Amino acid sequence: MTGGRGVELVLDFVGTDQTHSEGVAMLARAGTYSVVSYGGTLSMPSASMVVNEHAVLGNLVGTWPDLWELLRLHSRGRVTLRTSTYPLASVNEVLEALRVGEITRRAVLVPD
Repeated sequence: MTGGRGVELVLDFVGTDQTHSEGVAMLARAGTYSVVSYGGTLSMPSASMVVNEHAVLGNLVGTWPDLWELLRLHSRGRVTLRTSTYPLASVNEVLEALRVGEITRRAVLVPD
């Protein structure tokens, strides 16, 4: 999809060994791999990070007790996940809509 160039940013909301490995492999030079999840083990050679100027960023979205409470609420039907899907080609428009608050649910980008 990028003509072999790679992507500038990977947001990993899954957090498994496989998504870590695949996400890092997608990075372009000076790309950032952002982990927004719990799970798996991220492993990459430091020489590759330096030569390719890759950055890894961890993002904490709530605490373990927050996650546990959310799962309990969901199991009781008190919380419903709401998503909207958009074609990957409209990523810039979706990001702008998120930035200005026009999208209030999870925005899922789907490859064309």
